[in-house]
Amino acid sequence: MYVCTLIFYKTKVYKFILCYNERNYFKPNLKEEIAMIKGFEDAFTDIQADYISLCMEYLEIGNIDANVVYVYLYQTEHIQMFNAFFKVGTAVITAGEVGSEELTKQFFDVGTEDIERLIEVCNKYEHPCANELKLICNVQTGSFDADYKYEENPDNGNITPEEVFLNWISEAKSN
Repeated sequence: MYVCTLIFYKTKVYKFILCYNERNYFKPNLKEEIAMIKGFEDAFTDIQADYISLCMEYLEIGNIDANVVYVYLYQTEHIQMFNAFFKVGTAVITAGEVGSEELTKQFFDVGTEDIERLIEVCNKYEHPCANELKLICNVQTGSFDADYKYEENPDNGNITPEEVFLNWISEAKSN
């Protein structure tokens, strides 16, 4: 007799098939693979939550109540970029408009340094690392959305990461 199982974890479906004939398992490392996936998902989620927390702390110091937090990360072997902007009421403000020059520099330094943590987590769990991440947190509802891209150059290299970020701000302003 053969039994096959699909494993569902959070929002992703991992098609691990455990087939056995009585006591003869063909997938002996299934528990280890599930633990690796859970470890990666937990660590990856923690990093994303840390980015949102960083933004919320930055806004709190600047005495700003945002409705929505937008975080942009881009990383390749040669480039690491972190930026954020916020919807406050119906206005959209950039991170540079929140605090003093010194505070803003610290905010960007911490966010950029944390990209290394992201890369380390992906390497540790042997998971490909996204080159571009767009994180959106609706502060009022607590909802979270993320978009990941694994191509090294957005839009086939015809546009820089800075332009992608500025276009995203424009898009948020028009919504």
